[in-house]
Amino acid sequence: MYDLQKASMWKRISALLCDFIVLSVVVVGMAFVMSTVLGYDTRAAQLENLSEAYEKEYNVDFDISDQVFAFDDIDSFSRDNDVIDLCG
Repeated sequence: MYDLQKASMWKRISALLCDFIVLSVVVVGMAFVMSTVLGYDTRAAQLENLSEAYEKEYNVDFDISDQVFAFDDIDSFSRDNDVIDLCG
């Protein structure tokens, strides 16, 4: 009377893809809820404000690029070598 039938391979693949999409939506929703509950945006804004205050107070740049860092690093090494040469 009631006979079990196996689904075709295309239906199985489609169901797997649908399950993956639903799981992804649920995970992103949970992450959004957690960030809202924990106040992540507020903390990130506070950190940005503190960073800007320290940049102004101590005259430093936290958003330095790789090229500028590499150039500064080379200059500091050459200055170190100059000091070593002077000290003998």
